[in-house]
Amino acid sequence: MSITPEPPSGTPAAPTPAGPPRPRRQRNALRDLVLILVPIVLVLGGAGAYLYWGVYKAVGTVEIPEQLRAGLTIADKLDPEFTADGDKLVAAPPADAKKLLDPETLKLGVLPDEGGIDTWKDFARRLEGKTGREVEVVVAPTAARDAVRQVGERKFHVLALTTGAVPLAVNKAGVIPFAVPADDEGRFGFQVEILVRSDSDVKELKDLRGKKIQLGSFSSLSSFKAPLVILWEQEKMLPGRDYDFSVSGSGGAIRGLLTGKYEVVAVATDYLARIESEVRAKWKEENKEIPKNPYRSIYKSEVTYPPFCFAYVHDLKPELAAKVREAFLEPSYRFSGPLKEAYAKANQTRFVEVSYKENWKDVREVDRKLVEMFGPKR
Repeated sequence: MSITPEPPSGTPAAPTPAGPPRPRRQRNALRDLVLILVPIVLVLGGAGAYLYWGVYKAVGTVEIPEQLRAGLTIADKLDPEFTADGDKLVAAPPADAKKLLDPETLKLGVLPDEGGIDTWKDFARRLEGKTGREVEVVVAPTAARDAVRQVGERKFHVLALTTGAVPLAVNKAGVIPFAVPADDEGRFGFQVEILVRSDSDVKELKDLRGKKIQLGSFSSLSSFKAPLVILWEQEKMLPGRDYDFSVSGSGGAIRGLLTGKYEVVAVATDYLARIESEVRAKWKEENKEIPKNPYRSIYKSEVTYPPFCFAYVHDLKPELAAKVREAFLEPSYRFSGPLKEAYAKANQTRFVEVSYKENWKDVREVDRKLVEMFGPKR
């Protein structure tokens, strides 16, 4: 063992060896990094919160007008009371033959804006000839919920449905869509178009902010459901928040645009052709001035949707349902009389067969997006 002798008195002690140097630069660099990162994180966090709550989450948190929330009803799967017909997404006929309908009088429901009862009288006689049953033509409701209720009350065996009303009627009333109007070649479908009065200052969708849009019935795809989705997806605009609205029948909205009453409407292109033709014919009879170009188009959908359709109830006796289908879908059949006149302007001359699963795929997608936007009660 060795001992280091103490230094003599008065001799300054040797300095204590210094410890390792403090990592001042490293700590300063860390501090600087923190000072830089904290504001960035705060900014990004704020931006993220804005995007989540202000944009992505907006449709889930914004106060949707109760008028719209209460009026919109959507169903995307069959009610438990029905048995699915394979993978067709529609109800199968009852397995119990006693539950099948075999009425002596077939009730044919037609939409009020599709010509009314008189337009369909000739076709009713054709249906009588094919089925061997008397046919009573009655007016069917446009609203999907009313159609569902009246099918349940046995007011129809075959009925017309607007495009947007079909999914609810299929899932809640068990109807089977089978026929739509088409041209001679079997082509069918319409685009959703947003129109403005010719003197409007609106040039494109973004200009609708702060404007009032005339919407059709809650069940309408072209004049209610699709426009709401289009304006949200294209411009992040919501009804009641970014634009005002009124709700009326689709036909009334088109007539109001043609007469200058409304500035903005959404329409189905085939329906527009028929209603405009009807209005112009009436104006001519009344010697009224007919504006040559009363409106302009600011948007037309790329997607083509099926037009209004006819459907029969799922529990109609299969043999009778087959005869109903034949009356509508016989390849040689063409519209005649008032029916031909009513659909001439839309170039619709016959019926062709449709599949709910395939032809209503895009319609169901619009419904799905509305559920995300509004979360309506089912």
